[in-house]
Amino acid sequence: MQTIGDYFFAPYTNKGNQVLSQNIDFGQVEKTYDILKTKFDGKLDSAKLQDGLQKGLVDAAGDPYTVFLSQKEAEEAKMHFITLFQKGDIPENIPTYELDQPKLLLDILVDVGLIDSKNQGRRLIEQNGIKFNGVIVADFNAEVNAKGLIQVGKRKFLRVLKG
Repeated sequence: MQTIGDYFFAPYTNKGNQVLSQNIDFGQVEKTYDILKTKFDGKLDSAKLQDGLQKGLVDAAGDPYTVFLSQKEAEEAKMHFITLFQKGDIPENIPTYELDQPKLLLDILVDVGLIDSKNQGRRLIEQNGIKFNGVIVADFNAEVNAKGLIQVGKRKFLRVLKG
């Protein structure tokens, strides 16, 4: 994989796309920029405009697996990756679930989409793959009746709030 700055490129090249730069009218981008400079009633931020150009170009490609991240977004994604995958810490932005009355753990996990089915949950429990407040859940019929942190596998978390 080739790396240039913060950009990653697959080791293959689509030869058909190399002629595209001859067909794209970059003069339209310059014209739009000139209009903004003269007509925009406010202060333009060149870094935001540059990020917007790049994001728009990547989005226009229509590939759901290719995204453009601004410098700030890339740094946040990097820190999230380090926290979650390298350090094994609990992430800061965890989805929450409001608990009004005691409810089966597996029902909660299915409700929020952390597991696809109760059968999947039972398999995870058999494999010691579900924890509540750091304690391995061993009972298929475990009921949640207090606030706490549910962990499914190594990377899925849910904060339970008592309503």
